[in-house]
Amino acid sequence: MIVFHGKIAAAALLALAAGTLGASAEPVLYGTTAKVLKYGSGPLAPPQQATFDWLSDHGNYFGAMAISTKDGESFAVRGYNSLQAATKIAKRSCELRSGGACDIYATLVPIGFKGDVSSTKGVSYGAEKYYSTPYMDKLKAPGYGAVAVSEASQMGVSWGQASPASAQEAALASCKAVVARNLADGSPTVRKVVETNHMTDCKVVQTLKN
Repeated sequence: MIVFHGKIAAAALLALAAGTLGASAEPVLYGTTAKVLKYGSGPLAPPQQATFDWLSDHGNYFGAMAISTKDGESFAVRGYNSLQAATKIAKRSCELRSGGACDIYATLVPIGFKGDVSSTKGVSYGAEKYYSTPYMDKLKAPGYGAVAVSEASQMGVSWGQASPASAQEAALASCKAVVARNLADGSPTVRKVVETNHMTDCKVVQTLKN
């Protein structure tokens, strides 16, 4: 997950560790191009403009920016696995920092995105790049593999396992390890929001056998 607020930027790079590739359906992949959808109007204060520029300068979907209705505070996140997670975290984090109400000003979504905003089977820009190339290569090894994701930005994968159960267990362990690292390294404000809303819970979204 990556966050930006007002005057300070803090980054916790999306970490992708060995894990599982899973069961009934594969993760939803959206491609590698994105666009910003702007909902707010009117001029932004300089710190808010800096936040918007940060959201816009990389296609690391899913992302969102929220702005305060009273004091010029702003907060943006990008690199999340669902649009619902990105908007919820941006809005609530902005409100925690501001002490008042915040509204979603802009979102960052894949071009052509028409999916469920709350889907936890989707993956972020960075997770898709890993899934589509390095992970597919690892799956050439014989055995079972699985993929587990959280609603926030974490993904865990596994390959070469002896059974579907062991593949899923390894993927979940991988995802949970990435969650722990991201929470330790990330913004305290975001940490509070994602933990309160159980957005770091991992679930297996695909299992397969080579």
